[in-house]
Amino acid sequence: MKGAAHIEPMHAMAMAEHAELRKQVQRLSTQCTGLSEQVEELITLLEARSESAGATSSAGSDNQALDAAQEQLLREIMRTDGISRKAALEVIHRMGEHNSHWNWLYSAPYYFGIGAAFVAAVGSTCLVFNGPIVALYASKVAGEDLPEGVEDVNELTLNQVGAWSWTWVEPMIGTASFVLLCMQFARAQARRMDFTCYKQLITGWRAQTKVKAFPQYNKNVIGAWAKQLPPVKWTLPSALKVKDSEFATIAWKQGRMSATELPYVGQSSHKA
Repeated sequence: MKGAAHIEPMHAMAMAEHAELRKQVQRLSTQCTGLSEQVEELITLLEARSESAGATSSAGSDNQALDAAQEQLLREIMRTDGISRKAALEVIHRMGEHNSHWNWLYSAPYYFGIGAAFVAAVGSTCLVFNGPIVALYASKVAGEDLPEGVEDVNELTLNQVGAWSWTWVEPMIGTASFVLLCMQFARAQARRMDFTCYKQLITGWRAQTKVKAFPQYNKNVIGAWAKQLPPVKWTLPSALKVKDSEFATIAWKQGRMSATELPYVGQSSHKA
């Protein structure tokens, strides 16, 4: 009887240890499965990058910095929330939608500058070589008459119109060119002294707003991710709208997740 009474507690203890070991084995099995999925995803990602390395060499440095910051944020989300890689990608997608809200406002000065430069290039050419425009400008603004012996501007050839208009266009174009040269020189000196430029102000503000919006994550990691800007693809639809899922989601960008699983975000915004 004493032996039986002594064996029963040992048996109960052994059963409890056995149950605990089974739980640990199950947890290890689940973790191994998750690690195996991550390894497979990394292998697929590396294969996709190696296949597209030759086609993306022109934008390599920016994309590598963007992908590195995004991968770091992805791991931070997985560690903090204790979720899988796929679930973390969905979290980044929602964060990317929040990050692209004011892109149209950030990018407005850039698009304005591009448009103004195009208009100035076309307009200056017309003011030099287009006969009717040159004649109208000469009479209304410059106060110049047609060359001697010429009654109508249509009598002049293209080169003759340019030679005539150059007498009053040259000072304007020359002064504008010198102003741009001085501004470029000042910009070069400012960059050497690490002056804060417009892009740095905007990206810094983006980082601060994202850190406040998602305080549960490491502020340095999320700030580095928010500062990265997605590349602009110069086609009409993509120039007029931003898809921060290209910026915020590695799997979608590599073609490993369908649009139904990971929809576009920020389609009414403009890129910075």
